[in-house]
Amino acid sequence: MILAHLVDLHLGFRAYERAVGGRNVRAGDVADAFLRAVEEIVRVSPDVILIAGDLFDRLDPPPAALVTLTRGLASVRKALPATPVLITAGPRDLPPRSEEPGVLGAIDTLPGVAVAMDTPRSVRVGDLAVALLPHGAPGAEAVPDEVLDALDPEDRLHAVDVLAELADALGQVVVVTGTDVVERRPEAFA
Repeated sequence: MILAHLVDLHLGFRAYERAVGGRNVRAGDVADAFLRAVEEIVRVSPDVILIAGDLFDRLDPPPAALVTLTRGLASVRKALPATPVLITAGPRDLPPRSEEPGVLGAIDTLPGVAVAMDTPRSVRVGDLAVALLPHGAPGAEAVPDEVLDALDPEDRLHAVDVLAELADALGQVVVVTGTDVVERRPEAFA
């Protein structure tokens, strides 16, 4: 199984207040880097795409940052329609009030995209159980018991059985937090 992983996109990041054609140069650099990464992901054709926050550089991303993200996701959907995109919110992706869905709430409605914003979410991709742990949610520190609690009961049993017996077989359970890279840690479940 091939996993593509992106983290800390910080779309909309601005610096130096230098603009070319009305576009902040640094914001353009960040957007272009993301779109190049999307092109490479499409070329590699992974089985699952994992994106850990921060997707945006601030809670209220500029429209250009949202357009960049949706264009990237649209490119993935067009080229790899069966490949799920799993996203965890980072601290800059969360709305100021928990009763509001925020920008990622809209992204979560896109086909083939699953977003964990304020609570852990478990997603199964074939034989792979993925625990999505957004920033600030219970279990976001990837404490083994809390990671297991974030999984659906069936996935939890599968993870414990497989990982306890095959501690050297990486890739059965993937943990994605809102602030950390992907972790494949069977030793945590032994």
